[in-house]
Amino acid sequence: MSNFEPVQLRSKKIPATRCVSTPNSNMENPLAPLIMMSGYMTKRTQGFTNKWKKRWWQLLGDGKLIYFQGEERLKLLGEIDIAHTCYDVRFTANQCEVKFPPVVSRSCCFSMSVLKRTYYLYTPTVEEAKK
Repeated sequence: MSNFEPVQLRSKKIPATRCVSTPNSNMENPLAPLIMMSGYMTKRTQGFTNKWKKRWWQLLGDGKLIYFQGEERLKLLGEIDIAHTCYDVRFTANQCEVKFPPVVSRSCCFSMSVLKRTYYLYTPTVEEAKK
């Protein structure tokens, strides 16, 4: 079916298209950034509805924060280059400009401003927010 030539990788022949690093890849890729931290956070969506959506987040060693719909990491939903574009972080709901859900502890809330957007997030626990 494929016109790609097999590539030798770790003593297994696999199609060349499978050598590309993807979020849902099961292969070990020595060039992929190290995952420093991962876990669930809930973020506010953009637009008119401003709903709160729970997402699986990963902080990578190269300073990027990426997020997926769930732990399965089937589809990358977003990427934030916090090392180069983040210019303001505010902790606790008292410092943020939006109204967080009332069931959330105010200590779990924070906002992160990057070049063209401000992300509003909260974590499941205060301990997670402190990380």
